[in-house]
Amino acid sequence: MENASNALIIAGTVLIALIIISLGVYLAVSNSRIQQAYIENLTTQEIEKFNNKFLVFNNRDNITAQEIVTLIEFTKQFDEKHGTTTEIQLPTGSSTDTIQFIQNSQPVLDSTKTKMKYTYYKCNKGTLSDIVYNSQGRVITIKFQKNEKLVDI
Repeated sequence: MENASNALIIAGTVLIALIIISLGVYLAVSNSRIQQAYIENLTTQEIEKFNNKFLVFNNRDNITAQEIVTLIEFTKQFDEKHGTTTEIQLPTGSSTDTIQFIQNSQPVLDSTKTKMKYTYYKCNKGTLSDIVYNSQGRVITIKFQKNEKLVDI
């Protein structure tokens, strides 16, 4: 009788231990799913925040060289930090010589000396080649086109 009583106590202890272990596994799996959902949401938010730096240029035809240089510096820092590549295409071709780019974009007096020629840039979202996204929805290429305006002086 005493052996049967000990056997029941041992069986109860094993059963309680199995319940505790099962509960621990369930909580670990559940926590893992919550973490994964949080990471996915955070990634989506990071992509939106990154893309917003580019979306301010959509359908604008008065983008200054200084704004583009600021964007170039932002993408350089982002790419170095995250190991990614973001391409900014300029009418001049290269986006590495930013000082020359700004100098070439300065206002100049036209040949008649009655008008000032201002160099702006434009980016059209409607044109498929102007903004390109990767499979995760992050901007990987943005293309600017020259947009010169003559203003009477």
